[in-house]
Order: sequence, then C-alpha cells, then structure tokens
Amino acid sequence: MKRSLILLLAWPLFAGAVGAFHSLPDLERQAQQFAEASQAGTGATFSYGQIDRKLQLKSCPQTPIPSWMANKMQGNTAVDLACPTLGWRARVPVKVSYETRVVVLRRPVMAGTTLTADDVTLAPMQAGTLGSFLQNTADVIGKTVHQGLPAGMPLRRTQVAFPLLVKSGQKVQIIASDGSFQVSSEATATRSAAEGDVLPVRLPNGRVVSGVVNTTGDVIVRF
Repeated sequence: MKRSLILLLAWPLFAGAVGAFHSLPDLERQAQQFAEASQAGTGATFSYGQIDRKLQLKSCPQTPIPSWMANKMQGNTAVDLACPTLGWRARVPVKVSYETRVVVLRRPVMAGTTLTADDVTLAPMQAGTLGSFLQNTADVIGKTVHQGLPAGMPLRRTQVAFPLLVKSGQKVQIIASDGSFQVSSEATATRSAAEGDVLPVRLPNGRVVSGVVNTTGDVIVRF
C-alpha cells in the first residue's frame, strides 16, 4: 500500500520528465512535410538524414519554425527547425533532386543519318546535368547527326544539324529585354547560326553582345 502511494505521488514527476524533451522523429517528420510542401509541383525528389540522436532538446512550447538552410532548396542541403522561445535549433539533412526528360537514341545511328520518330525517345535525367541536351523529340526529327552515336546516347544540340537561320555578316534584329520592357536595334551577325544557338552580334557602335537566335532569326538578349 505504501509503495503504491509513493508511485502515485511520484507519477506527475515521471510524466513531466517523459514530456520534457522534444521528439526528434516528430521534428524530422515536420521537416519532411515542410520540404515537400515548399517544392510541390516541381517534380523534386527527396532523401532525408536524421537529427543527431545525441541531442536532447527541451520541449518547445510552440511549433518549431522550419526554414531551408541558407535558403538553399536543391542539392545537398538541410531543413532547420528553430524554437525561438528556448533558443535551440535542430537540423535535418536533405538531398533535393530534380529530374527532367531529354532526347536519347533508341538505336545506334551512323554519321549523316536523318532521324525519325523511331530513332529517338525521352528518358529521365537529373536536372543538374542537363547542359545542352535536347528535351523535345520534335526538335530532332528530320534532322541529321554529325557523327556516329550509340543507342541510349542523350543528344546535344552540337550533335545534330539544324538549318541555319542567320548567315555570317547578315543584318539581324536584336531584341534586348529585362522582362518588364524591351528595346530593339539592328546588328550584324559575326557568324552563321541556327535556332537556339548563342550568336555574338556587332552593334552599330562596334560593341559585340551575345544572344540566342529565336525561330524567326531575331537575336534575343536577356538582362
């Protein structure tokens, strides 16, 4: 009877001790929810690490505040969870990857081959490795390749012959824009170029700037 009474009186102390520290798995779940909600619709994939299990964080009286480490939302990063009231911060490591689809060859092709719909397909690739890989099969159908290429090879613009829209020395329209307004002027192409190529052009004052050739042969410069 005495023992039961002691346990009964001591229980509130034990209960308080059990709830004295914040659950690390709960913090990790909150970090995951925050990361995935903030990247919804982007096609991002996530892999998570754990909070250091040696940490003992006092239970925060309010929901900890999540944020991206140094505002970095891709690659190897982390979600920080802060309790301003108690002054602690926990960090959940996160790797954020983005995938897109690029044009790859279904079968080997020889130099000079004119590509058909049967020759190409789309395959996933990490966005960070995109470089100049093509992302639309319609861009390459009917075009020829400069060299022999193996099956499964992602296609770059430099491997496919695109029709020239601008010839060296040709007068072109250059359009400069910062997204809110645009100005246009005449310039001279320093070399021949196809749609999508980066083309240096010479302005009337002699200055050379570079832009991207669009479908009509104009050169677009973004500031």
